[in-house]
Amino acid sequence: YALANRVTATYRNAGYVLSQALVPAQEIGEDRIATIRVVEGFISNVTVEGVDEPTKAMMRRYLDHIPAEKPLTAASLERYMLLVNDLTGGVGRAVLSPSPDVEGAAELRVVTTRDTFNGYIGATNRGSEFQGPWQTVAQLETNDTILGYGDLRLFGVSTVTNDELHHVTIARNQFPSSNGTLASISLSHTETTPGGVLAGLPSPPPSLPPRRGASCVHPRARLLHLPPPVRPPQRPAHLHNALLPTAVHSTTT
Repeated sequence: YALANRVTATYRNAGYVLSQALVPAQEIGEDRIATIRVVEGFISNVTVEGVDEPTKAMMRRYLDHIPAEKPLTAASLERYMLLVNDLTGGVGRAVLSPSPDVEGAAELRVVTTRDTFNGYIGATNRGSEFQGPWQTVAQLETNDTILGYGDLRLFGVSTVTNDELHHVTIARNQFPSSNGTLASISLSHTETTPGGVLAGLPSPPPSLPPRRGASCVHPRARLLHLPPPVRPPQRPAHLHNALLPTAVHSTTT
């Protein structure tokens, strides 16, 4: 039994979380040879609960990679569960149980929730003397299964007591595949008349060029997450101070 435990530990240390070594019932003869049976565990079935059928279908595109790997590694299970949780508006929790009819296998049940809409509205006095200081900030996000899975976001920020800043952005994120690829595009419109010592200086053009970006997350793990190779352009410099996600007084809907 000690040797079987060592074999099991070797598998587990290598990441094969469902694999184990067993000592079957046997008679040991004069040759003193014992048999150790190694079961290389895998996932035989995946079910998704708690969401509508289109969302289940999208999540299954990720989760179906898991039973394809035999024996299963913790890295694959973790990667595809994290990718499911990366989907906007969705949260998934994995529950493993022994398979009742497939030897050496386990079944994966993914209990999920998903918000179709979410957003917030708030006010902050953390603006600058050039764009503020009082600003209102609001965002509305919808999560859908159009063309696969994605979200549409509408964001706006405006000064309260003057016309130093009015900004709106509409953005679309799309998950076109099951390997962690994300495509995004956004359009922005800004009208700014800086105050303070910048008063009277020329303002930037009101319409900003479209921003496009793409990324592919590999590997995806809790302890290792490489940055995407292609990043969307950064926020325009003249909005950096205006769009700080800090609020003194805020409400959420």
